[in-house]
Amino acid sequence: GIESTEVALVAFYGLVVAGVVIAGLAAFLGELVRATSSATWWPVVYFAIVMSGSTGLSSKSTNLALFTAMVLTMMPRVAGRGMARRTDEG
Repeated sequence: GIESTEVALVAFYGLVVAGVVIAGLAAFLGELVRATSSATWWPVVYFAIVMSGSTGLSSKSTNLALFTAMVLTMMPRVAGRGMARRTDEG
């Protein structure tokens, strides 16, 4: 089997689709860091390195969901950043 997320994505879906998926993943992880503290960069970099050495993201597993849930529950939120909040109550 192919033991690299990037190579597996290119092999399975093609270069254009793999590029879009990787760019979307990078944007999602960047937004995750923006919504939490800047200390989240360390777990994000570690996650990216570990997932590059395995087929964790290209094999349709729940690794990204588990990582996101852990970061959102363990890292402090930054006030005024992240998802927009509704201000109207009506």
